[in-house]
Amino acid sequence: MKHIRVILTTFFLAVLFLFLLGIIFHFGLFYLYDGKIYPRVYLGNQALGGKSGAEAKSIVGQSLAKYEESSLDLVSQDFEMRIPLSGLEMQFDEKDTYQKAYLLGRSGHLIQDFLDELSALLFSCKIMPAFTVNQDLTSQLINALNDKINESTIDAGFVISDKELLLRSEAYGCEVDLNKFNEIFLRELAYLENRLEIPVERREPKIKIADIQALLPEAQEVIAKPLNLSFADQVWEIQVDEVRNFLAFDFVKSEQGTTLLPYVKNRDFLLQKVREKTAGVKDQFQSVQLKQIGDKTVAIEIPKEGKVLDLEKTVDAVDAYYQMGAEEESVALAVVLETPEMLKEKGIINASQLIGFGESHFPIGWGQMGRVHNIETAAAKLNDYLVAPGETFSTNKALGEISYQTGYWGGLALIGNRYVGAIGGGVCEIATVLFRAALNSGLKINSRTPHATVIYHYDWPQRGIDATIFPDTGLDFSFINDTAGYILVQTKVQGAEGVLRIEFWSDEKRREVTLSASKVENVVAPGEPLLITDATLKPGEKKLTEVQAEGCDVEVTRTIKERGSAQEEIIKSHYRPWRAVYLVGE
Repeated sequence: MKHIRVILTTFFLAVLFLFLLGIIFHFGLFYLYDGKIYPRVYLGNQALGGKSGAEAKSIVGQSLAKYEESSLDLVSQDFEMRIPLSGLEMQFDEKDTYQKAYLLGRSGHLIQDFLDELSALLFSCKIMPAFTVNQDLTSQLINALNDKINESTIDAGFVISDKELLLRSEAYGCEVDLNKFNEIFLRELAYLENRLEIPVERREPKIKIADIQALLPEAQEVIAKPLNLSFADQVWEIQVDEVRNFLAFDFVKSEQGTTLLPYVKNRDFLLQKVREKTAGVKDQFQSVQLKQIGDKTVAIEIPKEGKVLDLEKTVDAVDAYYQMGAEEESVALAVVLETPEMLKEKGIINASQLIGFGESHFPIGWGQMGRVHNIETAAAKLNDYLVAPGETFSTNKALGEISYQTGYWGGLALIGNRYVGAIGGGVCEIATVLFRAALNSGLKINSRTPHATVIYHYDWPQRGIDATIFPDTGLDFSFINDTAGYILVQTKVQGAEGVLRIEFWSDEKRREVTLSASKVENVVAPGEPLLITDATLKPGEKKLTEVQAEGCDVEVTRTIKERGSAQEEIIKSHYRPWRAVYLVGE
């Protein structure tokens, strides 16, 4: 016990002695260097130890100014770049740098100050000046280094030439270690160094010649074999020299070894070849019939078993064929069913379902040539007209200007109940049949005006479903496409038979429509004919100039059924009575 007590006492006295020695050293140094920087303190290679404030500040200012005007050499094994520090817009804070030097060992923390003082005396101490650099310029420097130094790693591989398969050696790559560079770069600037070793990492390729050399015969066998495409009992051959243009080889490396992976590299070339070889296949399918209307593509017929050759999926099948070992005799063409959903995904408008139509039988024969021509002209203008969902269709807007310049002739028009010559006479036939098509399609009628008097050829198929327009006064027929699909207007005119038919086509027939029989009330007789003497007629000669028509009110009830619900609306028409007018000779 006495021995242990002696050891502890000795240890305690030694620690106490060292502590007292440290106190004496610290305060002695503090006294000796009062107002001066402690010894063995450096800024770069310039000694600041023992220097008073004014002298030290002068040395700091000169050293930093000189460094700002110098250059920094960035070097690696095969690369060297010299950059002027002024190009980084480097700026030093002389006052703050001096303060760092002077306060070394004077922080007020006894133990830390003692360690700093001891370290400076034993090893010397370099202080880091306070400075800033332009971060954008520094980033540009780093990018320039990347461009100059970085080299991509190249794996070994097979190169397909016109006549043979060649081995390509691997190549090692390298790149700047950006994290380490940023750390070293700022540190070297802080220590006022003029040379910096760029940290470069060497990159090893994943695939080397030794890994794939044994796979060369397998690859040669793949490219020596033509590619066969098949459909039903037909086969098309893509020749070996064509296979070389789209095929390439990749490799999968694992613990078990390296596996060859052929794949389609040039898809565009293969797509073109498949398109050329199988050009006649589409004629063997019932395909969707498409029509281009302006900038929109419209499907006007979608067969229930409509099929199409999918070139992209065929190329995918070829790619899978090679990756699975190319053991099958041929690759089947990818044929898919064309559905409305597929067309919608492609941005194609579906107008394959007839949702309603209207029809009229108009007079032909002597004196009707201009009127028939105008009906045909207006019908042609409306054919292939697309009405978007939510759009209000205006007959006047769709037909545009009606004049000689737009192709219309003079024709008989019914004004009141009298046939008179007028440019575009007969276009009311279009308005009437459009009205009937909209009625039968269950669409919302926006504006409609019946003729002033009964026109008997419009009584087919029933009275009260006619419409008139007069663009000069703004009188218009319009309806709203209140369905979710586009409506395609199709017009058909049989001029020789006097038949006009307008059909509405869309993606789905959503509504069932029925029209009641016409309810005719308040019938008023036309009255006795009016006879007007005309000296140009022979005695007893009689000429009809205005057709008689009875007056009446007509109601037609339209019932629309959609998704189990039904709604009714009444279409009302009022017609004035009109007596016949004759010219008679004296």
